[in-house]
Amino acid sequence: MHTLKIFVECDPSDNVFAGFRGKNASEDTYKYFCLNLLQGIIEQVPSLETVEVDAFPGVKKDAALVTALKRKTEEAGKRLAWGPLRGWEKEGDEPGLIGLEKAMAGMGLGGVSRVVEVRA
Repeated sequence: MHTLKIFVECDPSDNVFAGFRGKNASEDTYKYFCLNLLQGIIEQVPSLETVEVDAFPGVKKDAALVTALKRKTEEAGKRLAWGPLRGWEKEGDEPGLIGLEKAMAGMGLGGVSRVVEVRA
């Protein structure tokens, strides 16, 4: 394995999860759990070269979990790449284009609102 792809669905340290983290779990419990998983993979997969991090649009690039994963990757001397969904390699925090969106943008169809009625 040369590339590890990590997809962050949510950042459990966000205040919206207060009271829902589980008994005795702090804001950092899940972050450290994820970092331990990453560390274990790094240690057991010597061929690993790149760690790609991507996330749902609700997760910010400066979220505690994302910055911790970035830091751990860099400390291990691995290449960090940003996945296509969030488009974090671009300026700002706008999401990138994936799948059908990317194909449509390439055909000049992106950004055009169309109404399609389907009857079955």
